[in-house]
Amino acid sequence: MLINTGLSDWALIDQSFTKGFVSHNNWEISKYCSIFDNQATFQFGICTQNSINYAYLKRDKQRIDKIYSKKNYQSEVIVDIFFDNAESTIDKITHFTINYTISESSQQIMYSRSYINSDLIQNARRICNITDTQYLDFLTIVGTSQVQYQEIFNISVGINNVNQIQTIGVRNLFVYVKYCLPTCKTCSSATSCLTCYYGTLQSGNTCTCDPSHQFAQTGIGCRQECERDYFIARSDNICVPDRRIKSNISYFESATFSAYTPFQFIQGYVNLRSSPSLIFTCSSNNYVGSLLYNEGMSLQFANSLSLKFIRLRITFYMKGFQTDNKIQIILDDQIQGEIIKASSSYTFNKITKIYSSSVTCTNTYDLIRIEAILRTFSNAPKLIIKGQQLTQVTSIWGFRNITIDSGNCQENCAVCSDFSTCQQCDANYVLFQNGCVTTCPVHSTNCIDYADMIPNSRYLAKGFYNLNMSTSYINQFFDETVPTGSNFLTGQIFSIFPTKFVLGGVMVWNNAIYKKSWSISKPHYAVTIRFNVTYGDEYNGNFYYTIQGVKSVAHPKPSSGGQNFIGKSLNEITQYFEIFQNQFTSSPLNIEFQCTDTTVDPIDQFCAISDYFIVVHYCLPFCQDCNDGTSCVTWESGYTNQNCNTNQFLQFDSILETYSCITCNQPGCLTCKNLEECTSCDPSSQYNTLINGVCVQINTTPPPTPSVQCHQNCETCTGALITNCQTCVSDFHRTLSNNECLCQPGFYDDGINVICLPACGDLVIVEGEDCDDGNIIPYDGCFECKFQCQDECNDCRSGICYGCAGQGWHLINHHCEIICGDGIVVQDLEECDDGNYNPYDGCNNCKLSCEDTCKECFQGTCFDCQKGFQIVDNLCVAICGDNLLVKTEECEDNNQIPNDGCYNCKFSCPNNCIDCQFNNCIKCNEQNGWYLKNNTCQPICGDGIIAIQFEQCDEINQQESKNLLDQDFCLQCLYKCQDSCSTCYNGQCYQCNIGWILNNIDKNCYPIEGDRLVVGQEQCDDGNQIKNDGCFLSQYQYQISCEQGFQGLCQKCISGFFMINNICQENNFDGLVIGIEQCDDQNLIGLDGCFQNRFDCPQFCLSCVFGYCLECDQTSGQGQVDYINNRCLSICGDGIKSMDEQCDDGNEIPYDGCYGCLYECQKECIKCVDGLCYECLSPDWILKNNTCECETCQNLCQNECLSCIKGVCYECQSPEWILDSNNICVYVCGEQCSENICGDGILNMQIEECDDGNDQIRDGCYNCLLEKGFLCYYDENMISQGCSRCQDFNCLKCDLVNQSQICSDCFPGYFIDEFKQCSQCDLMCVECSQNYKNCTTVNPQYTTKQQNQQKKCNLNQGLLNDLDFYECVLQCGNGVLDPHEQCDDGNREIQDGCNEFCQLEEGYLFDHLTHSLQKEPYIQVEKKQSVIENNNQLDLNFTYKKTIEPINLIHISISYKEYYKKRQLEETINKEIIIVPQRQVYVTEEQKNQGEAMAQTYQTVFQAQIYLAPLAIAFGGFQFFLAILDIMSWMNNFYFLNVNYPENVRIIFQQAEWSNIINIPSLNIFNKPTDDYYFQAPIKFVEKEIDPLLFNNIQTPIIFAFQVVITYFLSVMIIKIFELIFKKKSQKIKIQASIFQLGKDVKHEESTNTQQLAIIPNLYKDLQIPKSFQSFYKNCVSIKSNLIANLIRSFAISYLDITLAVILQITNQQTAHKLIVKINIIAAYGFLILVLYLLNISYQISNAHHIKLNNILFFQRYGCFYEEMKTESQTAMAYSFLNLIRKFIFIFSTVILYSYPIFQTLLCFLSCLLNILLLLSSNPFKNKKQYILNLVPDFCIIVILGSANIFAFQDRFKILKDESIYQIGWVVGISIYLSIGLQLFFLIYEIMLSFWQKLESLIAYLKNKCTQK
Repeated sequence: MLINTGLSDWALIDQSFTKGFVSHNNWEISKYCSIFDNQATFQFGICTQNSINYAYLKRDKQRIDKIYSKKNYQSEVIVDIFFDNAESTIDKITHFTINYTISESSQQIMYSRSYINSDLIQNARRICNITDTQYLDFLTIVGTSQVQYQEIFNISVGINNVNQIQTIGVRNLFVYVKYCLPTCKTCSSATSCLTCYYGTLQSGNTCTCDPSHQFAQTGIGCRQECERDYFIARSDNICVPDRRIKSNISYFESATFSAYTPFQFIQGYVNLRSSPSLIFTCSSNNYVGSLLYNEGMSLQFANSLSLKFIRLRITFYMKGFQTDNKIQIILDDQIQGEIIKASSSYTFNKITKIYSSSVTCTNTYDLIRIEAILRTFSNAPKLIIKGQQLTQVTSIWGFRNITIDSGNCQENCAVCSDFSTCQQCDANYVLFQNGCVTTCPVHSTNCIDYADMIPNSRYLAKGFYNLNMSTSYINQFFDETVPTGSNFLTGQIFSIFPTKFVLGGVMVWNNAIYKKSWSISKPHYAVTIRFNVTYGDEYNGNFYYTIQGVKSVAHPKPSSGGQNFIGKSLNEITQYFEIFQNQFTSSPLNIEFQCTDTTVDPIDQFCAISDYFIVVHYCLPFCQDCNDGTSCVTWESGYTNQNCNTNQFLQFDSILETYSCITCNQPGCLTCKNLEECTSCDPSSQYNTLINGVCVQINTTPPPTPSVQCHQNCETCTGALITNCQTCVSDFHRTLSNNECLCQPGFYDDGINVICLPACGDLVIVEGEDCDDGNIIPYDGCFECKFQCQDECNDCRSGICYGCAGQGWHLINHHCEIICGDGIVVQDLEECDDGNYNPYDGCNNCKLSCEDTCKECFQGTCFDCQKGFQIVDNLCVAICGDNLLVKTEECEDNNQIPNDGCYNCKFSCPNNCIDCQFNNCIKCNEQNGWYLKNNTCQPICGDGIIAIQFEQCDEINQQESKNLLDQDFCLQCLYKCQDSCSTCYNGQCYQCNIGWILNNIDKNCYPIEGDRLVVGQEQCDDGNQIKNDGCFLSQYQYQISCEQGFQGLCQKCISGFFMINNICQENNFDGLVIGIEQCDDQNLIGLDGCFQNRFDCPQFCLSCVFGYCLECDQTSGQGQVDYINNRCLSICGDGIKSMDEQCDDGNEIPYDGCYGCLYECQKECIKCVDGLCYECLSPDWILKNNTCECETCQNLCQNECLSCIKGVCYECQSPEWILDSNNICVYVCGEQCSENICGDGILNMQIEECDDGNDQIRDGCYNCLLEKGFLCYYDENMISQGCSRCQDFNCLKCDLVNQSQICSDCFPGYFIDEFKQCSQCDLMCVECSQNYKNCTTVNPQYTTKQQNQQKKCNLNQGLLNDLDFYECVLQCGNGVLDPHEQCDDGNREIQDGCNEFCQLEEGYLFDHLTHSLQKEPYIQVEKKQSVIENNNQLDLNFTYKKTIEPINLIHISISYKEYYKKRQLEETINKEIIIVPQRQVYVTEEQKNQGEAMAQTYQTVFQAQIYLAPLAIAFGGFQFFLAILDIMSWMNNFYFLNVNYPENVRIIFQQAEWSNIINIPSLNIFNKPTDDYYFQAPIKFVEKEIDPLLFNNIQTPIIFAFQVVITYFLSVMIIKIFELIFKKKSQKIKIQASIFQLGKDVKHEESTNTQQLAIIPNLYKDLQIPKSFQSFYKNCVSIKSNLIANLIRSFAISYLDITLAVILQITNQQTAHKLIVKINIIAAYGFLILVLYLLNISYQISNAHHIKLNNILFFQRYGCFYEEMKTESQTAMAYSFLNLIRKFIFIFSTVILYSYPIFQTLLCFLSCLLNILLLLSSNPFKNKKQYILNLVPDFCIIVILGSANIFAFQDRFKILKDESIYQIGWVVGISIYLSIGLQLFFLIYEIMLSFWQKLESLIAYLKNKCTQK
């Protein structure tokens, strides 16, 4: 199957800074890295070696950002980065990051790097510039964000550096996202929604869109319509890309329009209307309409040879439609869509409803918007929209907002050959795969795709030919890489060329192998593999490809050609490969690519794979086996060829890769290409004409009947009468009506002519008329049915004027009119025209006029003015200063004084006022520091603006601006200097204090470094400039090796250093290489590779690097290098005796005195010293010259001799042995075989170890001897199939068992493990056995101490060395029983009685004597015990060493004494009791210890609450403390579930109780075993010491309530103390407030909450309380005023405990007749009322109005039920109520269903499951943090209860192994700690944060007090 990207893969959304870029592609650049400051510009660099561009980031351009609006759940970035230069010291380290930012509070680091110049080790500058090679790294970085849904995110790339030396080059930046399903609102993966736009999650976590936004698009979500360009709706309403469709034109989109052109009105055949109005207005929107009956509109399209379909969207309005009324959409005379009125709604035929609504103007109209895909049937299609079956005049319709999108057969196609195939492309395009492209793609030849060259071929792989690849896509092209030397320096296996991604590339690949195994699932016969190999720069190696294990010849770099486009300045040369593998029918397809360049550094040379395509040539459709692409060997069942029936087409499913025959389903279609495109039609069908891939119906007129003489009006007829017509002559303008040819509408019969004449004035335009407007008014556009315009029109077309003649005439609505006010005087029609509408400027309404102040006017000239005015230049001007206020004057003060409010009869503004009204200033010159106050302009000190003449300076936040290095200091808007300045003038300092020096340029005082005075911002001053001595540049600075310091003194060193006098010194024997150490082997042994922390060559080593030996001294006898253990080993057999050899005689002859470099004598020697024999085996052997000789052996023959006389054989065993000429018996084959020939390729198993048919050495078989580490293969005739290396390269001998290789011998330093493979021994071992630490030969370099501690273990007993603990241990499966093992049968197989962990399986016993397994019998345990008389009790306790099952019956035999017999007739005094035990799982000591450790941790965590509780009260976070108490309440009750918990959690639940936090006192004076009313609860409750008596069980909740009361009284006392200490002298404020009551109606006033909120500050406004104590005082006031609320909260916290106590008492009434029990039962019912009361409160609150809930006083009382809840959400408010219901059901089922554990745990689980589902469906909390804080514990509770349900089933049915149950116990434990740990973390965080804030406030308060003093 072709690998491709899917919805779950990365989608490329941005590529920037690629080849030849000239813009920054909307990336923003910032001057700083930490904060965004866009006062920077992009700077681009270019590599001198290859002209590649990149973007610079440096000191003043530190960061680039880009914001993306994409709905996704994960993002990824790929980018090439040049790390160019850095500083050399750690204090000037450079930081580089790629950040993924969602908001200011949510940021993820996708990649980061901190470096100095020594970290830049690639020295790769020459791949870009010719300059020096140092300090440049080039990396290809891949950064991936976390999975989290986002709609908007920001990607930033930044560098934080200290100067311009460090720069970053950015190029090839790609950003990818993973999209959600289109219908998801939010999601967590590509297939799983979190929330929906509409409704709730469907099955499978999918969503649907709402009906009004039914379409969905990837990356956008639900929408009303698909995009017009290049998107079309699929059948499931998903908008998918389709390059065929583009927007064409839109009509009637604006709110108003005046004409419906270019649409043409279609008049009905009946009920003709005169002068219909076709523009209808409703709710300020115009519509085309109203249309009646069968009227309609048509639109003619232009001619097009490529238009194949049209997408029409249109909004209809309808009123009064009756059932079956229709609106039809017709294209090219074919009905292609209908809206049909049903009884109460509308139905839609072949069209899609987008939305529907209604609009009301004078009437109510139905609005419906539809979408229709219309197929064209001509090159110039015609669209008709018309009514059908509309019979009522009240049924009207119309439309607006039409969009028409054109769909071609292919994009950029000029001429189509059919519906989906282009025949000729537009200019500058070429044909490719039936479409049009700009250029032929690289995966084609002559624009024929590689997959189209041979039929039935498909891509298996297609990549590395463009820049659209993701990392997941790239990773599909290789399975593994095998590097040799330096490869992949950029951090990736791929790189980016200027135009494409490549496999390998610069600094990536020069000596490595890429391997890939491609799976081909369908029958095939051949493959074609195409790829390019690029040899780059100085590449001087070879390229090889290997296919199916066959390696190609070497392909060196071509000697010429190529061009330089990347890397160094040399040319890159590309070589094309095309491999056709014919007769390839197997799978997988194994391909390897290998480059071999002997040069180590890949910076100077590289190779790369690009344009990589694999095409598989498959068999014919329906063929199962074939040899070529034209014939088939075996067909699929039911098929004999590849063809479908003639009325079917062949369809290929690209996902399943299967073929099927699909029947053509179009009406009249005979053959087709697909379901949408027919190729021929049935001539007998009414749909018999093929147009544009569709069979359509073409109506034809029947021929006339010549035998009858028709009336002159008829064309055909049934008789001669005028009423016998069948058809009419259309040229006569007649139409058939009741078998009579009448004149068509618009024509009339004059009684004379056969031809009907046009009826002018009937509003119907017919042939012979230009127009018909129904009147005889001239110059209105139509006169006497001919077009006519007015005389002033000089451009008249079709009765419409398009231009007017002469000046002053204007075209308005196609009519020439004059416009008064246009400034043009039209002769005889206007007296004047001054271009305005001012009535008093001399011309009014184009008539001459005067001003209104004119008293006497004639033809625009004024002769006299009104009082207070005088004539000046024919104008009446006001007389200023006459103390007479007239209308043109603003004021009149009879003076000329400026700035007094009136000047020159105009209001004037005071100084610094820029806007005033009626002598009052309303706006001052704020820009210059003047502000309005009491109607005057005054300066404000502290606004940052200097008010001239009033202020010397003005700074915002003046006190905050004062620091030691400010140039000047502004105080009360007067210049001040620094505190360090001793002489100051006008803000300039001229002399500084001691310890400061004046900078004469900026007049600043700076601390003097090195004067030993600490001033200003100096932390220290030691008088020197020595780095890392504690103080440097007047700042504390520590050694690099110091991890933590204080005031210049190191307090803690980093690992590897120890401290002496606050100075860190290296620890030379800690095994860590740090500081100046080269190595550290923790010893002072010389010649072991490391000595005194310096590299040291091992003993006998001639050459070593970094302490590792490369060559040993051959003359020393230790000439073999042991690379694993870094030592020189002796070579046994080299004739040189080494230190670890006893001898070396240079041969391998046994019994010659030295064998295997060990002394060895003859086997007949019984005393051998240093290879010399001193005593022989007597009596037959005697010692001669230290050699044993046999005196009686001369007469002996070989064993195979039958007849031996004096040592000479005369007859041998037959038939295999024969006597040779030397009287020796030799072995022969005999008659069954011929003479053996070594090298004939046939294995003779009796003589040969192997035979591979050759005599080549190192191929696995040489001279018919099997070489070490090889395995040879043979067929059934023992003919060689070749040899190969063992799969395990460390194996010396391997065998084939059940088609799998197992190893039977390993190289030294390895042992055979449990999987029959070779595993490496521990470094301590030279050789080992059975276990990697079981040394058979100990490494001599192992320390003496360890050697002495190591015990000698008996390997024969199966004991192995454990080198960690220096003990001998056993191993499961070695056949030796270990104390920790129940059995050991010598294997680790299962279901044989002893499992893989050496534990007995059910039904088996292990016999220690015979060391064998036996079937387990029923066991009867006998225990003798003397009985104590006198009614005493005897307890029998059993200790078991394995799991006890119910089948393990316990028999107890009781013997009575003689006198104890009850009856004399009893025959026996022995009684037997048989006990069926419950299943008891055996718990090991280790498991017990683990459980106790977990329980202790649990208790420690909760005991910490004792200290955190008061801190939470004082500093905040008390809600987290309460949440922990709630979790603890659950833990207290989990133990009561009647299941057997695994040991690792059983103790936690058993010990979980309130006393973990506080030792709550209890009075256990009732219900003691000695009481006559004593009764017990079920066993689980007894084990936890839970008493069913209510009084004993209810004490904890009562104490909680008592603590609330005590806290209340303490708060009252504290308030009184505060009032006495901090009281002001003012009147006491009496506060009255009321709260809402539960169950009452809400009476809301807008000011209520405002008034209530205003009360809170008044509580302490009369007290002068320090700021640091205000919060504490406020908490006390809150506790005082919320006594009832806190009591309710305490009962809510202990709700589980109260409910448990109540139900336990009610259900356990064994001794209810006793008074004390009766009292407790009555009290239990009382507390039950409290439980139900709390439920009722919660229910009332869940249904309360949000206004009531938001009331602050209501919240203070009942807020514990809905804290942090979304009060406006009904679902959210139900959460608290359901939470209490859940707790009640939990306790109810725990007690009531105790005897039915499965139902007990299941009901608990289901009740909590409802709760978690509610949380998952929507977030009921106001913030996400609170949501998580509730979701995690609830999820953990559901996990615990689910596990408990599993435990219940395990107890009943034993569905799992006990080991698995124990593992589930760890899941439960993790859930416990996760739920607690989350709350605890936030509690501590809240306390610390609040504490820090209060501390800062206190410090500020104290400073303020000191300042005031």
